[in-house]
Amino acid sequence: NASLDLLEKFPQKYLNFESRHKNHLKKIIKDSRIEFPRVTGTIAAFNIKVTDRKGYLSSVGKIMKANALKVGVFIRPLGDVVYLMPPLCITDEELEKCYFGIQKGLDSLP
Repeated sequence: NASLDLLEKFPQKYLNFESRHKNHLKKIIKDSRIEFPRVTGTIAAFNIKVTDRKGYLSSVGKIMKANALKVGVFIRPLGDVVYLMPPLCITDEELEKCYFGIQKGLDSLP
């Protein structure tokens, strides 16, 4: 409800949320293991190319989660899909830290 209140009070502040994600995704999608990057509103997502089990049962998400957590970022990948759905109140610095955690997770993959 707090996010909806913020959106109603300051709609202009959040209309550019997609561009905030896209600035960070531009760097990450250079990794050849990334496919299908997408952004819709405040949600950004991408798939990780895997050679073993694809989809929800892929183990790559667990590796990503564990290594992002080591730098203080909690993500919850769904198998080989990594998504980020931050609250509207997130600062640019906090969003940058989220993408730093995702990058650390990617760096840990074989």
